[in-house]
Amino acid sequence: MMREVKLSRVSRVYGTSPTVIALDGIELTIGQGEFVAIQGESGGGKSTLLNILGLLDTPTGGDYFLGGQAVSDVSAGQLPLTRSDSFAYVFQAFHILEQRPAVESVELSMLYRGISTQVRRDRALDALTQVGIDHLAYTVGRNLSGGQRQRVAVARALASRAPVLLADEPTGNLDSRNTQAVMECLERVHRTGATVVLVTHSQELAARADRRIQVADGKIVADSGQSSPVAPPPPAPDGEAGRVRLRHALADVWANVTSRIGRTSGLVAAVAVAIALAVATSGLAFSAQAQVSDTFNAAESTDVFMQWDELTGDTGTAESIVQRLAALNGVTAAGVVSHHDARTVSASPVRPPLMAPVLTYEGQLEAARLGVEWPAAPRKTLGDGEALVGRNLADQLQLPTLPTTPVIEVDGAPLSVVGIIDTSPRAPEWLGGVVTTTTSEIRFADRTISVTALVTTATGAANQVSREAPLAIDPFAPDRLVVKQPTDPNSLRATIEGSVQASLIVLTVVAMLGSIASVTLATLAAVAERRGEIGLRRALGARRRDIWSMLTLEATAIGVSGGMIGVLLGLGAILAVTIARHWTPIFDARLGLAAIFAGALIGIVGALAGAMRAVRIAPSEALRPGN
Repeated sequence: MMREVKLSRVSRVYGTSPTVIALDGIELTIGQGEFVAIQGESGGGKSTLLNILGLLDTPTGGDYFLGGQAVSDVSAGQLPLTRSDSFAYVFQAFHILEQRPAVESVELSMLYRGISTQVRRDRALDALTQVGIDHLAYTVGRNLSGGQRQRVAVARALASRAPVLLADEPTGNLDSRNTQAVMECLERVHRTGATVVLVTHSQELAARADRRIQVADGKIVADSGQSSPVAPPPPAPDGEAGRVRLRHALADVWANVTSRIGRTSGLVAAVAVAIALAVATSGLAFSAQAQVSDTFNAAESTDVFMQWDELTGDTGTAESIVQRLAALNGVTAAGVVSHHDARTVSASPVRPPLMAPVLTYEGQLEAARLGVEWPAAPRKTLGDGEALVGRNLADQLQLPTLPTTPVIEVDGAPLSVVGIIDTSPRAPEWLGGVVTTTTSEIRFADRTISVTALVTTATGAANQVSREAPLAIDPFAPDRLVVKQPTDPNSLRATIEGSVQASLIVLTVVAMLGSIASVTLATLAAVAERRGEIGLRRALGARRRDIWSMLTLEATAIGVSGGMIGVLLGLGAILAVTIARHWTPIFDARLGLAAIFAGALIGIVGALAGAMRAVRIAPSEALRPGN
């Protein structure tokens, strides 16, 4: 594959005020198969010339022809493919994958040509053998010495089988023994028919090249002239430039993620915390919603209370009212209580009587929601001559224990006490009074203060019953009844849930924004840290979209991992809280999938800024020593 390079009046100017002329009207032709040494003082333009030859930088003037084709005709998107087809690079700063095994650094150029995994590995191991460090193939790059790293870089150039190898001060940081080893490797590449262009300060190393070019102040000041190739041109590199197989890209991403376990763990943790909070708050919201429903049902959300002055012919008797209320749809229990003024109550002839309110009750005691201490089995209704006494009054009367069935007298009429009222949430005043039946011997109708209907309903029926009950009690004047009904549990529940959900949404959004910010900052830091690696990948044939895809896939892997861990942590939090609160845990499996998707989204969004910065990195700047 012929790859003659020709520069015609090529210039390179940096800056505008002031301008720096790095190259000034360069005329140069290098034939396929030459071994060329470019010499000169620092700042003379050697590295700039090499960068332009390797398509890592673009001239600001003149023409560059590669294999007879004008480089100016090659689009920016096509340049990485042309680099992949034409060039291999060895840099003074090595530029290997510091966190990954040496063999993977050697394989890198072949990754962007779609070469199969096994072929890449075999060729990389063979190249490492050629440079004498095959025993270090699986040693992580950061653990290699400078000389070993440079041999890895040379092995990468060997494995690429590119027709032109460009080496920029490849021995500048090496001792004499490693310098000799690297030069022997370059000579070995040259003997395969490849073109080798070496930038060096050393006269001794330059003397080993077939052609020597001197550069000073951006101009070629000496050239020993073209030399003849020592071997036929090498065949075209295997594979296809720009072809990256998905499974290879995913494997590369996975290796990147797992090789930086500290940074990866921190990012995964940031995503996991946000997802765990979202999962926990959502799951607890569902569980709390069920608990709210149970609480509403267990409390007074099913109670209806109606009060009026007295029983009349229009209302009928207490017994008839109970029957009419019980017949309404949704009513589970009904009772009517008449409140009378205070009467004398005594429990023993030797103790003075007390004044206490008396209430006559008709219907099921369940409607009053009383907590009663019964001597035996609970009673649903009271019989003739029976009474309940409130706990406060019983203590004042010093009633004996219930199994003895104590008897009290109300205005001289005896009543058997069949229970003590311990709690009365609907009518607390009952704790200090006597409750008996309307059919008892005592008649209090002439001294009635008010009448109350107590109704309990099925869940959700309270509002309907509260509208129908006044008509059932007094169809002629229902408006004279004072009706007290519970707040609509559905609307109250919706209000509570809305407030809770709003708070949870705010917390979740804040946590996710925090995660996105963490991933964004970490990705930007990672791009700065990996600037040399990104420049190397671009030099070896990675297109902008390949770099974008790599960083996005890395962020996605981190996001998905964080999402999965977050789901587990969130589930653990839900179980811990619900068990502690004796709630029934409720979790929608779809929420887990949504959480993992949200984790991936956090990773992708967080990676955008870093990816945008990465694709703008110029290879020539990123690969400069010190980057």
